[in-house]
Amino acid sequence: MFNDIDIFWINCSENRQRYEHINNILEKRFPNNKCHHIEAIMHKPKYNGITMAHMVAIMKGMTLNHPFIILEDDVTIPNDFLSGTDAWSRISKNIPGDWDIVYLGMNGDVEGSPIADNIVKLSPYKKGQWGTYAYVVKHGSIKTKLLPALRFMTDSIDEQYNTLFGDINAYCIRPSLIRPNEEVCNTSSIDA
Repeated sequence: MFNDIDIFWINCSENRQRYEHINNILEKRFPNNKCHHIEAIMHKPKYNGITMAHMVAIMKGMTLNHPFIILEDDVTIPNDFLSGTDAWSRISKNIPGDWDIVYLGMNGDVEGSPIADNIVKLSPYKKGQWGTYAYVVKHGSIKTKLLPALRFMTDSIDEQYNTLFGDINAYCIRPSLIRPNEEVCNTSSIDA
C-alpha cells in the first residue's frame, strides 16, 4: 500500500547544496516513484514560510487518491526505504486504520502510547517534539482534518501539528526511519 507512493520534497532551489543532496537521493533511490519539488516559501518569520510550503505540498497532494510523503531537503533516507523488504514495509502493516499522519521519524522528547512494535500514537499538546522533515499524509484526511486545522497558523508546522494530535490521529515510527542529516541541516539559507 505504501511502497508505490508520491513524494513531495520541500527545498529552496537557491540553496544548490541542499537541492542536489535531496534530488540525488530521490533520483537514485526512487526512480519509479513520482517525486515533486515544492519550492520553499521565503517568508519571515521563518516558520511561516516553512509552514506555508508544507501546506502547498498538502494541497498538491489533494489531487492524488492515495497517501503521499512530504520530505524536507535535509534528510537521510535508508538505502532500502520503500523497497518492499525494508523496515517501513514491515512496520506500516501494523499502523491502525484511523491514521491521518505518520511521522517517519521524530526528534525531541516524543510522548505517546505504544500501539505496536515501533509505532507510537502521539499525545496532544506536547511541545518540544518535531518530525515534519519526513511524514506520510492520508489523502482522506486533508479536506476534513488537516486543512481546516491549519487554516489559522499560530506557530511552526511542528508545533501547529502538535496542538492537533487530539483532533488528528498522528503516529510516529520509533526508532526513526528517516532522520535529519546534521551536515546538510547546517547549510540553510533561510533567515529566522
